[in-house]
Amino acid sequence: MDIYTLLLAFLSLASMGLYFPLNKGHARYFLMSSFDEKIPFLPIFIWPYLSLFPFIFIGLFIAFSQPIAPALYLALIIGVLSGSLVRYFVHSGIRQPRIRRHDVSSRLVHWLYRCDDRARTFPSSHVLISIIISYFLALAFPVYALSIWVIGLLITVSTVFVKQHYLIDVAGGLFFVIGAIWVTHMLLPYIF
Repeated sequence: MDIYTLLLAFLSLASMGLYFPLNKGHARYFLMSSFDEKIPFLPIFIWPYLSLFPFIFIGLFIAFSQPIAPALYLALIIGVLSGSLVRYFVHSGIRQPRIRRHDVSSRLVHWLYRCDDRARTFPSSHVLISIIISYFLALAFPVYALSIWVIGLLITVSTVFVKQHYLIDVAGGLFFVIGAIWVTHMLLPYIF
């Protein structure tokens, strides 16, 4: 077991843990576009939205023994910390719909709304984390790349269908993904 990789894995999890203390507060800005108004509320997408959490742990675990592991963990640290810093200072929020249905998916969305503050939505952590993990897992396991990308993209689109993020939050998450991967490539060129 490589101590350097283990340390990076721990730091990547610790950086994701910062989401909870830094994601509190009141929204000052609502970055909703006219396109966001047209996107339907689809409670069924709560399932891919919540699948981010097992995707993180499974992804980090199976990547550990792969040559890309240090790059994955470093990209997560860079992306999550820089995204968290922006979220801390940009008090953007989202206006969530009133849930009128009582099916299992709708109840889970209602539970999510109660647990997760509506503030600090830009950039989307769900997008940032799921796409970084998808990128590196697809590199490590090219045979499964399509399935990996489908999971990452389902998590990404779920953020707008369960009304946790606006499109600009998704775009911001993708911007931070590109930046984190680029910086990681500069710091660890031997991985790529």
